[in-house]
Order: sequence, then C-alpha cells, then structure tokens
Amino acid sequence: MAEREGGKFGRGKSKVKFAVVLSILALCLVLCSVMLGKWRSGISNTESQRDDGKNPLVKAADDDGNEAYEEGDVALSIMSEDGKCKVFVKKDQRQKLYIHHVEEGRLDEIDVMPDLADAIMSLEWIDANQVAVWSHVNPSCGCLDIYDVNTLQKQEEKYCSKYAWSKGMDSLIYVEPVPHNPSAVGKEKILNLNDEFLYQTKKFVIIRSMDINDRGEIAIIVEKVNKNHDVQTAGIMILKKKGNKYQAIKKIKLKNGGCGEIEWIDHKTISYSTGEGGKKVKKLVG
Repeated sequence: MAEREGGKFGRGKSKVKFAVVLSILALCLVLCSVMLGKWRSGISNTESQRDDGKNPLVKAADDDGNEAYEEGDVALSIMSEDGKCKVFVKKDQRQKLYIHHVEEGRLDEIDVMPDLADAIMSLEWIDANQVAVWSHVNPSCGCLDIYDVNTLQKQEEKYCSKYAWSKGMDSLIYVEPVPHNPSAVGKEKILNLNDEFLYQTKKFVIIRSMDINDRGEIAIIVEKVNKNHDVQTAGIMILKKKGNKYQAIKKIKLKNGGCGEIEWIDHKTISYSTGEGGKKVKKLVG
C-alpha cells in the first residue's frame, strides 16, 4: 500500500510540474507576443518618419485636422531642397496652392488670383522661403506670383506674357502683356523685377523666348510676323546694357523659324530648341 500510495504521490508531483511548465510556456508566449507587437510598431513608426522626410505624397492635416491629400490628387508639385516643405496643386483645385510643412505635418492653402486665373501652370522655388507661381489668365497674358511659404503672404505680382529667371534666381525679366489685337502685334517691352524698362521690340516683332545670365545679358528669340501673324523671319538677339538702356549687340538669323526655348549655358554660349524638336548650341564670337 505504501508503495502504491507513494506511486500516486509521485504521479501527483509530475502533474504539478507539468502544469508549471505549461504556465511558464504560456507566459513566454504572451511576452513574445507583446515584444513582437512593439517591434512591429517601431518599424511602422520608423517607416512613417521616413515617409514624412522623403516621400512628399503622404497625408497632412490642415488647422481643422480634416484635410488630406494622396498621390493621385496631385497635378503639380515641388519639394524644397532641404525636404522640409512641399508645394503642390491638386488636379481638381488648379487655382489653389497647397503648402505641406513636412516636419510639422501642417497643410496650408492659398487662393491664387481667384477672379482671374484659369489654372496654375508651373511652380518654382526661388529660395528656401519663397515660391514662384505661374498662372494662366488668357491667351496673351499670365500672372507670376511670388509667395512666402511661412507667412503665406504675396511678395510680388507680375502680369506678363513671358518671364525668365537667372540661374541663381536673383534676377527676373518679363514681357509686359499687350492687348490681344492683330493691329497691336509687336512693340513688346521687357521689364525687370523693379518694373524698370529694359528693351522694346519693333512693330510686328514678337518675343518667343528669352533668358538672362549672371552678367545681366539677355538672349531672346524673336519672330517678325505679318498682320495675319504668319512668321516672316526669325532670329536671336543678344541684349546688353549700355548706360541706362539695353541695346542689341548681336543678331543671328535663324533659317527655319519656329524655334522654342533659348538658354544661356555660359556667358559665351547659348542653346536653343529648333522647330524640328532638336537642340542647337551656339558659341557667341565677338
């Protein structure tokens, strides 16, 4: 009997030990589950932070906390060089400028010329705090607005048909708009950021594109047209300041016409696109 009772007691101890082992295993599983959840949460937070810093198309809230945007909503966008601010335009809100302050997760918006502009067409950073916004108004005129992305205040507004920045974004020239009238074609004026007069073309001579270099020299592509706006001749003009006025110091005739953008490569070289879709580089001699 003693042996049988001892055997039962031994079996009872085994059962207790087995139960203890099961409890320990269960506790380990719970702890592993908790640690795994924290690990996954850490990865998720890291990925969110990475998105906020590098992926400009993440959600952001406005002052009310209910505004957001997704990649498919965006029509135009530019990110600041330091990655702290993204400026964009939505496909269904082409008159509004949205400013996403990435680190703060804040989304501001500006109504750009609500009474005049059809749509925002392009965006450019001038510096870390200012952005240039080009909007279409009518076939012969657009508007260039400059905004401070921190204060949301408009710094400049220029109605023009064309404009060009120097490579350092410290000099601006623009063509003053002329009435959309066949009899008033040509005589286009180039002005600077301070609205100072620089140069004017002759009657029936229109400016197709222009650029300004760091020396203040201006390169323009011009076309001479008739009363029906048919192109008669085309050429490149290099303008340089002489005293208080700009003068054409060099003229280059273009054979094919229909040219597009012109650009300074350095102070002795220009490039321009041709009517055939190509690009030519030309050294300026003399």
